[in-house]
Amino acid sequence: MNSLTKPIGLFCKEEGIGRQQTYNLINASDIDSVLIGNRRLIIMQSWVDYISRLQQQQAGSTLGASPNPKARKNSTKLYPLRNAPASPRKRGRSDRRR
Repeated sequence: MNSLTKPIGLFCKEEGIGRQQTYNLINASDIDSVLIGNRRLIIMQSWVDYISRLQQQQAGSTLGASPNPKARKNSTKLYPLRNAPASPRKRGRSDRRR
């Protein structure tokens, strides 16, 4: 059964976002919440609406480069340039001494 509201902890766990991000969304009025007693509950319809708005904003965009420098470095290893000259093959014995 789908509930209308969820407590913050359960919401964060099920949706896979952190508490701080959840409170940031609440403070920015991106999602709605109510306070019942000492418990803050997320209104799930506001979460669904927020995700729909994000989909509309990102509909025509493409994924850009990762902001992670290690990911950028590794992406060139995964997709090397096709026109890059091949390195010459080494022949003969290896340089290691046995």
